[in-house]
Amino acid sequence: MKTTFTRRRHRRRRGFTLMEILLVLAILVILGALVGVSFMKLRQNALIDSAKIQINLLEQSVKHYQIDVGNYPTSLSGLIEPGDAPQGKWRGPYFEGTQLPLDPW
Repeated sequence: MKTTFTRRRHRRRRGFTLMEILLVLAILVILGALVGVSFMKLRQNALIDSAKIQINLLEQSVKHYQIDVGNYPTSLSGLIEPGDAPQGKWRGPYFEGTQLPLDPW
């Protein structure tokens, strides 16, 4: 009789209870949410930094154009092609690439 009782007792204790599983799932969801929020903040900061860098590059290009030509370009395409700049003063292209950068968002 003693062996039957211990077998049943061992049989009942084999798995995890529903409460234990729910507790582990709740902890995993909380950790996942924290990681997701941190990732979104990092991504947002990266986009902001990218926009600042692009603005600085564009500002430098416009300043170099103004120093060489004497006035600011009438359009941003003037940084890539001579356009309406006086003959002989345009020493560009002032911006690398064939097109101006797009907004990071």
